[in-house]
Amino acid sequence: MKRVRLFVLLLVLWFCTMETGFAQVQVEVDPIAYLLKGYSVHMGYLFQTSKVDAGVFGLEVPKSIHGNAAFTVKMGGFGLKWHYFGKSTGGFYAGIGTGYSGTKYSANGETRTVNSFSVGVEAGYRIEFQGTGFYICPWLGLDHDFGPKNIFVAGKSFKLGEITPFPTVHLGWKF
Repeated sequence: MKRVRLFVLLLVLWFCTMETGFAQVQVEVDPIAYLLKGYSVHMGYLFQTSKVDAGVFGLEVPKSIHGNAAFTVKMGGFGLKWHYFGKSTGGFYAGIGTGYSGTKYSANGETRTVNSFSVGVEAGYRIEFQGTGFYICPWLGLDHDFGPKNIFVAGKSFKLGEITPFPTVHLGWKF
């Protein structure tokens, strides 16, 4: 995990050195991840009408969401995103994202870790509070995971769909 954090930090620093007419560093957190016994920190670099973002995340997926009462599911990883805002950084935006995660599936005292790569599309709405540097971004991602679709642990099966919806909210600060 230390290598992932170093990679993310170096990537963000590289973006910060890019020459653009308008540039802004941003930090975002996902409060829902913290409520789900996890973490989420993202650093972004806004230039002109686009933003690139690198972040790390982890959480415990509630059984009510994954739908398999026999399993405990915990995941963590890192991701990269690109968002297009158009003429203003406030309002609607859309983009693409990719990520790498390690997910632990536990049942009956046994655990299996599955590492996987995903890509997807994202759309959201950015609400900026003028003069504060603070903003809120509710958004939805639809990801395709290239990992296995059926996970077996302790004789039990955990089935995954082709597309995974990911609704959340980010709280951000721009500098």
